[in-house]
Amino acid sequence: MKPFTESNNLLNDPPGLRKRLRDDGYLFLRGILPRDEVWT
Repeated sequence: MKPFTESNNLLNDPPGLRKRLRDDGYLFLRGILPRDEVWT
């Protein structure tokens, strides 16, 4: 399995996010959700 491709650089580019999702089948967005709330 290859590493995930981060898409944070596309946050202000909705067409880019849609293309990434179409091409890769997922979006990996690091640090979007508050870590403390996710881990509880």
